Amino acid sequence: MHMELPPGVVKYGEKWVESKNVILKGHSDTCFIKGRFDVVVQFDDGTYGVIDYKTGNPEGESSCLYTRQLHLYAFALENPAPGALGLSPITTLGLLYFHPQAVSQTRIDWLSFDAEIKLIKVERNDEEFLDFMGRVLSLLESSMPPAPNANCGWCSYVTKVDKY
Repeated sequence: MHMELPPGVVKYGEKWVESKNVILKGHSDTCFIKGRFDVVVQFDDGTYGVIDYKTGNPEGESSCLYTRQLHLYAFALENPAPGALGLSPITTLGLLYFHPQAVSQTRIDWLSFDAEIKLIKVERNDEEFLDFMGRVLSLLESSMPPAPNANCGWCSYVTKVDKY
């Protein structure tokens, strides 16, 4: 998989995950997580890692946006809905970037890329993740959406995306 990961094998690729209902203290509503991961690696010690593939420059600002995505997958795998895929413990989260540097085409139906691959390990922080989930649930429970805020990372991201 990558030299910075512990020894193991790719166990699952592109599978849907769904969590049981998430019940958070102080909230009347519940939610659940559903998504599709790129790869789960089973390490030789019996633990698992969730790896998401990305194409582009790993030095860009977007890497931090994907950490919650990986936490969502890990949470759903460790707290699966009935009948859903469940795996535990998830000990490693990472983004495997494919950053093309050159392209070659030897025939009309075949394109090749020379690319650097770089693993960005994501520190697991369940406390911060559950705090984030609580803030999301508070928004969902509110009768009005919040006003845009210049200090909001999501608002800044949406503004940048809307320009394209």
